Amino acid sequence: MILSQSSLQDFVDCERRFQLRYLLRVAWPAPQAEPQLEHERRMKQGILFHRLAHQRMLGIPSEKLDAMQMEPPLDRWWRAHSRTFLPFLASLGEPLYRYPEITLMGKMGQFRLMARYDLLLVQPGERVLIVDWKTGRRPRRPRMAQRVQTRLYPFLLAQSGAFLNAGRPWEAEQIEMLYWFAEAPTESMRFPYSAAAREDDRQYLNALLERIAALPTGELLPPAEDERACRFCVYRSLCARGISAAPFAEREEEAAPEEAPAWEVDFDAIEPVAF
Repeated sequence: MILSQSSLQDFVDCERRFQLRYLLRVAWPAPQAEPQLEHERRMKQGILFHRLAHQRMLGIPSEKLDAMQMEPPLDRWWRAHSRTFLPFLASLGEPLYRYPEITLMGKMGQFRLMARYDLLLVQPGERVLIVDWKTGRRPRRPRMAQRVQTRLYPFLLAQSGAFLNAGRPWEAEQIEMLYWFAEAPTESMRFPYSAAAREDDRQYLNALLERIAALPTGELLPPAEDERACRFCVYRSLCARGISAAPFAEREEEAAPEEAPAWEVDFDAIEPVAF
């Protein structure tokens, strides 16, 4: 089974949601947030922003991208990206190699872990910066520090990213993660990595995978004890946790949709690295 930060975060938030979505593959006709049409429009705007940022990092001239017709809030996000991230990128110096939209995988126990990075900025032999674009609300730093993504992405890069460093494994201290928020472009969050954090994350991820491997079959798991996890969950009515979704403006997570489930992604060309 291939597990991403999205699926692991679902497991952390609610084991029943993980079971319904990834094991039983239950499709439930409920909106994730309200008002539904505005939420869907916002999701599309988030997807478009990621595509534009990808094209810019591939080297397509900004003038061509800037000339595109953009609706709000995409136009505002894009101007903020030009105003704040491009100068930051220039300040990093050379040599600097860009790897936008790159996927890494690694094997842990009976599972494969997968990370899809928005952007890796590499200075070979020196450092690598993980960049992740966020178009939702900017959460508080302690909350982001505990997100599975913040732990999985640098860990997996340290374990299986040696090909980006002339075959030499990255030291944990050479890795850093940066979240750039379109709604708060001057308030990025940076998370330096360390050997202690790497070992911490290894134990944390191992414990999660052991719990997933031990899930009972043939019975529906109980819903999350903390009902705040149900506010933006499509299964809330199935679990008798209310019918109406929460307002999308209160959501602190990415406005783009979930990553594609593992069974919809072609990983035939990717060789997992065991660790």
